[in-house]
Amino acid sequence: MSVFSLSIPILAYQLKSSPFEVGLIGGSMGFLYCFAPAIFGRASDALGRKILVVAALLFYSCLGILFPFARNTLELLILGVLTGLSNSLLWPSLEALTVELGGDLEGALRNYNLSWGLGAILGPSIAGGLISLLGIEAPFLFVAAITFPTALLVILVLRESRVQVPIHDGRGGHDYGHEYKYEYKKEQEQGRKPEEEKKKIKESTRSSHLIALGVAALQGFFTGILLSIFPAQAVAANVSAWEIGLATLLSGITRILAFYFIPILKPIFGRPLLLTIGIFLHSIAFLPLSIGFEPRFFYITFLLTGLASGITYAASLATLLQDEERRGGKAGSFESMIGLGYFLGPIIGGAAANLSVSCPYLISLVLSLFASIIQALYLRKTRGFSM
Repeated sequence: MSVFSLSIPILAYQLKSSPFEVGLIGGSMGFLYCFAPAIFGRASDALGRKILVVAALLFYSCLGILFPFARNTLELLILGVLTGLSNSLLWPSLEALTVELGGDLEGALRNYNLSWGLGAILGPSIAGGLISLLGIEAPFLFVAAITFPTALLVILVLRESRVQVPIHDGRGGHDYGHEYKYEYKKEQEQGRKPEEEKKKIKESTRSSHLIALGVAALQGFFTGILLSIFPAQAVAANVSAWEIGLATLLSGITRILAFYFIPILKPIFGRPLLLTIGIFLHSIAFLPLSIGFEPRFFYITFLLTGLASGITYAASLATLLQDEERRGGKAGSFESMIGLGYFLGPIIGGAAANLSVSCPYLISLVLSLFASIIQALYLRKTRGFSM
């Protein structure tokens, strides 16, 4: 789907959209993604993952056919909203499905992140090459050509069955009842200390989930600005689509490296510190373009942004999915926060770009630096929390 991320802003530029309109188009893709993933994630818990994944792939195929027929900004806005709907159907179900099929949480998420990260690497490079060789319509038709047979493959290969999970009511057997009574007696003898510990764990888990969701929103904001605002600015500065695709390729490579090493680094640093590092790296990444919009510096921004987004994405998603209950809903909330950031980022960035080409990146730098400082102070105060 990264083919769309690169191609849509360039298509908007060719249709004479203003910088603000380009940002608005990018924001339209995040509009439904602000809340729809949470809805569809919970729906996947009830209906199963397969049906939503197939529906999303079929939507992508239709959109790939429709985008080349767009002739103005309004039509791109409508198609952007539908793209957000497709994303909302796909990602929460796919994330929960991967964890459920993969066994070990860290290993399953690493495989998942490496898989979509590889696609994110290849997509912009393919899109840039197709645009340069065949025109702006080519990457959209390419998406249509691969998503439709993929949907058919999922229907034929992926088997999904519903099973009943037994729920104990405390009367299912002597051993179970005895164990329950022992835990209750122990709780009374220790002055309800286990209950207090459970409360602390619950509060700690809630805090970690909120922080993970906040980081997801920031990442969506930064990604929305970089992918929706920068391509049109770069083309206006005589940067070729191939060079933009190459920069995105380098960003994908560093993100892949982050995905691969996160399970190794997590036992050493812990997820809270990794999240702090990831947010701070975003501030460093946006520094070159914040000082002055120099196209030759954008490779640095893309390299560091890929590394930072890989760290924050992997750590925050693992934080939310480490519990087995309602994984679809939690993955949906995660993606909704990314969508909220992706919705606000292009709109705010597009408006800021009318003031100065460097202004969107300066805003991103300030936000990431402020967030990393707040996170560091919180970790120092609490000495870390369980994630």
